[in-house]
Amino acid sequence: MNYKLRSNTIAKAATDFDLSKVTVKKYMKISALEIQKLNTPRNYKKRRSIRNDYLNIIFKMMCDGLTDSVIYSYIVTHGI
Repeated sequence: MNYKLRSNTIAKAATDFDLSKVTVKKYMKISALEIQKLNTPRNYKKRRSIRNDYLNIIFKMMCDGLTDSVIYSYIVTHGI
């Protein structure tokens, strides 16, 4: 469907796509360039967590075929 930026078409689009009218209006105002930018992922700074120290160990244990309960027990006994 072709929607124009008018109140009756905004209401129809909101109903058709199960969105709020504010969201539909925001989407209808987005330029083609802004839409293209949405196709490329953004690089966000990774947050530091105490779990980060265990990610490699967990991944290795998963690759080795250990069960979730064994991995969980290992992590609990080693600090998390």
